[in-house]
Amino acid sequence: MTLKSLNMKKAILEVGGMLSVLDFLGVAKRLKRTAGVRSASVNIATNTAVIAYDDRVTSAEALRAEIIDCGFHCHGEVLPKHICETQKGGEQDIAQDAKKGARR
Repeated sequence: MTLKSLNMKKAILEVGGMLSVLDFLGVAKRLKRTAGVRSASVNIATNTAVIAYDDRVTSAEALRAEIIDCGFHCHGEVLPKHICETQKGGEQDIAQDAKKGARR
């Protein structure tokens, strides 16, 4: 089963202000107790929480509010540094690049 087949979404949220092991354990525990959350993993090194949740029950914004209620900063979803958003037409650029490679 995949996240999509279960109406599940995955969010990577910023969690700022964690200083000790107990901090990230507390945030993870709180998120896991939230209705609609299937799994939550918090990483103190990257200051992020990776959460799989049912979008019919909760939302990334509600999960952000849970993190803030724990006493930590959260500006919302983050993308890993190696991923960037594409500009409009990015799919066309990929298709064109593929055609060029096939011609060689």
